[in-house]
Amino acid sequence: MSTTAWRLLLQDWKLSPDDARVLTTLLTDTPVALRNQEALVPLSKLLPAGRPSLSAQDHIRAISVAQPQQAALFKLLSASWPIQFADGRIAALPVLSMFTLVSDSEFLRYQLNPAFVAVLHEIKEKFQLDALA
Repeated sequence: MSTTAWRLLLQDWKLSPDDARVLTTLLTDTPVALRNQEALVPLSKLLPAGRPSLSAQDHIRAISVAQPQQAALFKLLSASWPIQFADGRIAALPVLSMFTLVSDSEFLRYQLNPAFVAVLHEIKEKFQLDALA
């Protein structure tokens, strides 16, 4: 497995294995995600293994009270992460520019933050890597 811009960034962020798995899924599950297009991913791919997923409506009702794993997922998806740009600037950027539960399904619709994707391109070019993620 070759090194990618995303793998290098993950080393800097020192995420838990489960958080790294979730964000990696968002970057690699569908090719349109890295082209700044909206993408869909099954919630079952994002939730901890062995946990039953809920319908979108159940998610909304239970997110803050009865389902701490979903609340943790939404917190992760909303988080901003420190990134140092090639010119030396340091910023905190979210990986996603938006995400929403698709009504009456078990899918998450999301779009990667264009500034985050630009950082991946900078890393790829700087280290002459073959891929973003």
